[in-house]
Amino acid sequence: MAVLDPEVVLRDDTAGLPGGAATMRGARAVGAYALRYSRSARFVRPALVDGTPGLAIRLPGRLIGALGFTVGADAITAIDMISDRGRLRQVKVTARGE
Repeated sequence: MAVLDPEVVLRDDTAGLPGGAATMRGARAVGAYALRYSRSARFVRPALVDGTPGLAIRLPGRLIGALGFTVGADAITAIDMISDRGRLRQVKVTARGE
């Protein structure tokens, strides 16, 4: 929560947010949503997503998602969740150490 701007916007390319939404707003809502995925943290690695800070979500041998961050003065102001297979093929995801 400390790294999220109070007005952070989360965009999901599959409209997979609660209620079929494509966007979610606010640090509290975005932080709570992120906690739902904490059990999958072992598959998440720091990465550059189209040249910006983010996270890569990888199963062995396969990229299944990416999170691209927009960073303001001192906090994350936007998060783009990318899990659509077609879009993933068009996004350049470079994990740390690649």
